[in-house]
Amino acid sequence: FERACLVADAGQGQLCAQFDATQGSVTGQAVAIALIEPWLGEAVTGVHSFGTLDLDGRFAQVGQAWEGQLDLRSERGGLRLAGGEAHTLFEYTGLTVRLQLRQARFELEIGAGLAVLLKKITEVPKLSPAQLLFVGQMLVPVKEYDKAIETLKKVPEPEYKEWRTTDPTRL
Repeated sequence: FERACLVADAGQGQLCAQFDATQGSVTGQAVAIALIEPWLGEAVTGVHSFGTLDLDGRFAQVGQAWEGQLDLRSERGGLRLAGGEAHTLFEYTGLTVRLQLRQARFELEIGAGLAVLLKKITEVPKLSPAQLLFVGQMLVPVKEYDKAIETLKKVPEPEYKEWRTTDPTRL
């Protein structure tokens, strides 16, 4: 089918899809997470979602299988009991989800909040060597490789002068 879009009444969110026999795409900007509520089931009543997400996905038929990738991003969202913000059941910040479909296999990567937390930590002046080491190592799982290297270069060498030539099991 040709490109088709759903637009929110307020004109702020948009979800679009386009598919043909061999390829397709789906995109969205500021899509309300409330769209998941019908799938929460009747057992979950009195719960409302909040937040928006952006998404971008591309898929193509390769041989007899479909392959592609879908990326979701949301700055903030979650689930609340009916009645307001004071009854939040679940909340996240900095959510990223990547779904990859290759050779009939699904791979899923999820990250939430760690990148935001690390950014705030790195803004603190004069981090200790242990803190720099922690931040540098944690930047790798959120795929901030250049920042990880930059941060780890700030870690001073150990005081033990022969640390480079000594067997690590003896340190």
